[in-house]
Amino acid sequence: MARLSPYLKRDFLREHLVQIGYISVGVVLFLVFLAASFPYAEILSNVLGPAGLEISSQGQGVSFPFGVRMTGVSLSEISGRGQRPLIESPDVRVSPSLLSFLMLSPGVNVKASLYGGVLRVRMRRRGNLIALDFDLENLHPGRYPALRALGASLSGTLSAQGSLELSPEDIAADHGTVTISGSGIAVSAIRGMTPVRLGEIHAVAALEHGKLTLRNARTSGGDLMFSGRGVMMLSRVLAESEMAIRFELRAAPAARARLAFLLGMLPHPPGPTPYLLGGTLAAPTLS
Repeated sequence: MARLSPYLKRDFLREHLVQIGYISVGVVLFLVFLAASFPYAEILSNVLGPAGLEISSQGQGVSFPFGVRMTGVSLSEISGRGQRPLIESPDVRVSPSLLSFLMLSPGVNVKASLYGGVLRVRMRRRGNLIALDFDLENLHPGRYPALRALGASLSGTLSAQGSLELSPEDIAADHGTVTISGSGIAVSAIRGMTPVRLGEIHAVAALEHGKLTLRNARTSGGDLMFSGRGVMMLSRVLAESEMAIRFELRAAPAARARLAFLLGMLPHPPGPTPYLLGGTLAAPTLS
């Protein structure tokens, strides 16, 4: 087969440059339209619906190069009409998860602005399970409206990473791991109360067969130093989940006088003797 000389190739490109440009623009616009028309809401509903959750937004537009941008996004319980949303975000970007498609498990990537931080999630269905890989950076829990409504305050920043597979029907099928870290954490359970500084926090938890195992949790550099581990048997009604967590608590010398009233409410003074947190989330016991 005869080959075109370099001069003929240049002439061909020069003569057809406009057509090539139109074709290239057309291909790009087609890919953008394909990404923008991708049924993100339907996939999110399919993923979250069985768990009793729904997503709503105030607006939606194209997010280049692929995907959509949703504004005024709320995550709520389907049965919780009229109640405060579980999570709200002013800006959420959603795009197709190419890795999920290669694994024959269509899913989406979500990037959301969340209470001063950023949440990234890869979300997909795997059989009857909801599979989540997430990375949360620098969340400011003090901006969460539900805490403020209770009169509690929690300052500092929190980050978390993990992978979870959750079943909407069988809690025993849930499994995964989560790592949580925090910086500058201070908590006040009562409005007007001087915050108790916890400083740096780190915790690792594993979920399997309906049991949440706290493998290691500790704080450092604050008024109180906490170190503990234990389990929580999860219930579909979260408040009915039962706990058995053993931990040690120590008070920084400089904070003992200021926290004397609070420490006096404990079963025994902080020190090497551990505490046991039991009961349920709705009715905890401490011994």
